[in-house]
Amino acid sequence: MQSNDVCITEDDSIIGPRASGCAQPIVTRVQDQVIVTIECVASGRRDVESLLFTGDFRSWYRAQSKISSGGVGSGFTIDAKLLRASCAP
Repeated sequence: MQSNDVCITEDDSIIGPRASGCAQPIVTRVQDQVIVTIECVASGRRDVESLLFTGDFRSWYRAQSKISSGGVGSGFTIDAKLLRASCAP
């Protein structure tokens, strides 16, 4: 288990910059969930990452990732909560 303090502002995106070989991310909202699917092809290998975001996005959220790369699966979960209203220490 790892814990980090990270400052995220309104200008930050839940989706990082698109890598070469990756399609435009598909973002779907289903009730109180946001699902992001990213598909990439590199060196003939197809990689798919699906991210499920839940939470109120004001005081907390959870990001669950499932990754399939060349037929091998992995993933991670991030639990985030608001520690303070400003990024200033």
